[in-house]
Amino acid sequence: MKSALFICIAILSGYALAIAKDENKMEIFEKEYPDDPVCIISTSMGDIYIELFADEAPKTVSNFIELAEGAKEFQDPKTNLSITRPFYDGLIFHRVIKDFMMQGGCPSGDGTGGPGYHFEDEINAALLGLDKIKVIDSKTGNVDPRLMVRSQEEFLQLVAAPLVRRMGITSDEELKKREEEINKRISELTIKECYENMGYKYSDKFKSHEPVKGSLAMANAGPNTNGSQFFINMKDTPWLAGKHTVFGKVIKGIEVVEKAGETKVNQACKPETDIKIKSIRLYKEKTIVKNGNAEIEFYDLFDTVKKSGEVKYILSLSNQSDKPLLNIKLECTLPDELTFVNSTGRTKPKDSKNTRQLIFEPLGNLKEGESAKWIIIAKAEKSGEAIFTAKISGLKSGDINLTEKTVIKKAE
Repeated sequence: MKSALFICIAILSGYALAIAKDENKMEIFEKEYPDDPVCIISTSMGDIYIELFADEAPKTVSNFIELAEGAKEFQDPKTNLSITRPFYDGLIFHRVIKDFMMQGGCPSGDGTGGPGYHFEDEINAALLGLDKIKVIDSKTGNVDPRLMVRSQEEFLQLVAAPLVRRMGITSDEELKKREEEINKRISELTIKECYENMGYKYSDKFKSHEPVKGSLAMANAGPNTNGSQFFINMKDTPWLAGKHTVFGKVIKGIEVVEKAGETKVNQACKPETDIKIKSIRLYKEKTIVKNGNAEIEFYDLFDTVKKSGEVKYILSLSNQSDKPLLNIKLECTLPDELTFVNSTGRTKPKDSKNTRQLIFEPLGNLKEGESAKWIIIAKAEKSGEAIFTAKISGLKSGDINLTEKTVIKKAE
């Protein structure tokens, strides 16, 4: 089943800056919504940074990130068994059309594959203005170009036949009897109504964008057939509005998309040289601290996509010296908004009556060049701004204190 396409980008006003703090590098992104997550599509031609519209297309964004991060089961096309691993790693962009789009996410590499399930569209056709645009221009009598109707046969297939079915007409006799009514309905038909007759369903709870260059959208094979395939627009495509869920936009790396459009392709629009997806991962803003004998990476990973209320604090300590680090101690303090759930890593927390003060067992010996990681998992008790602190002691240069501010949302 070959996948079709659509896409959309954000309006060009009201952007918010997201700055990643890093001692060596600072990334500055222009995002439409400051709390939106960012993912990196790492390809063989370069990296593409995407703002994901988590509030506008929550189910779509959640599906995309869960597949990308290896957190969602899918059907292995080779064995038909349900498995969990980073879905997109190693796949290719199997369809690239210059001045149109690049499409990927098919495990079969030809546009026929998916994760073994489908889910519904998340589109607001009214916000796209499709409820105001008539299928037939009353002045010219022409079919609106968005419908891409090129013949009378296509008009019957895309406009007339779905309307007749919607009207409940099942016989030639009834068709002739209601011909005048049908013609009147066609003259008044909007694009939104035309698409609804085809089976598309819309919701006014979503905000949708016009499909323009740099947009990210789900590829599909018709209404409510989303799975894993997606595409990135290389130009504005208004004829796709209302047919595909737009769930992100390029905020850095558009030159990679443009370069992909120049690649040589075969008759099926498949690049002659594979454009590989190395990985798709959430971009994580890190605090990096260096001293004489150690480097520490510290960041939170709040599930902004699912809004499940779970927060992961990830702390990695690397021995940068040529001698072992001995008796390293880690202490963490959880804010009132969070409750400790579990931890994984090099050492475990000691038993304590204070569940917000976590004192980990000492790390006796961290060899030269070796790293240790701790992941502290907490659950949100209430929405708000949470301040998490961590202290590492035992380093020759003295104690290091770390602070991470997390904007959390309690699971509904």
